[in-house]
Amino acid sequence: MFLQDMFPVELKITNSKGIKMAIANAVQRGNMVYVYNEKGSLICSIASGSGPNNGLKGYTGSSVNIQKGNMVYMYNEKGSITHTVPA
Repeated sequence: MFLQDMFPVELKITNSKGIKMAIANAVQRGNMVYVYNEKGSLICSIASGSGPNNGLKGYTGSSVNIQKGNMVYMYNEKGSITHTVPA
């Protein structure tokens, strides 16, 4: 089961002009996850921890899922936690 199945949310991601933007890419480099929009601009960075199972687990157009220890955290495009579930 995927996090988005457990927590069906639709985030309104907009830029400063109110134009809808989406998460287009999420990349883990070391202990950090970098989140990019459709134009390739960095929209947030999130620490992912250093444990063996920690790190980026997946992303959608509206969320990024990162495991830290025995929990998986769902972040929005601003880097704010929206949901937490056990890993």
